[in-house]
Amino acid sequence: MYERPCMIRLFALLLFPFIALAEPIHFDADAVTYTPREDRVVLTGSVHVVQGATTLDSQRLTLDIAQGKPTRMLAEGRVLFTRTGTDALEARGDTATYIPGNETLTLTGNVTLTRAGNTLKGSNLTYDLNTGNAKLTGGNGRVSGQFDNRQD
Repeated sequence: MYERPCMIRLFALLLFPFIALAEPIHFDADAVTYTPREDRVVLTGSVHVVQGATTLDSQRLTLDIAQGKPTRMLAEGRVLFTRTGTDALEARGDTATYIPGNETLTLTGNVTLTRAGNTLKGSNLTYDLNTGNAKLTGGNGRVSGQFDNRQD
């Protein structure tokens, strides 16, 4: 009988969405629950994950695992994804989903994207973690925004 220790699953959490970065990953939450039958780790209550210049905050973070490898991350409740540095941005939404392999973070529900002083609002954001490309769409087919054209 092969048993996979709980700690392996907890460490698998640390691969999301920061898998390509070599810096240490720090996280905290009010509670962590591991469900072996579902291969699932759930962090709840003021979840905060940081690696280098990348931060993810939410009220709940669910990590699904298959064969010891992470397959999906779902952040729910006041999701905030930030990146500082040359590709600095701030993205907010109701939920965020990350699937390893495609390196794409998808935020849905009341999405706000702020980058370089510009703000865009819509209902769905797809953000490529490798290239920094972002696509924002509106639930009613429209996106709104404000561009900062001031000269410093």
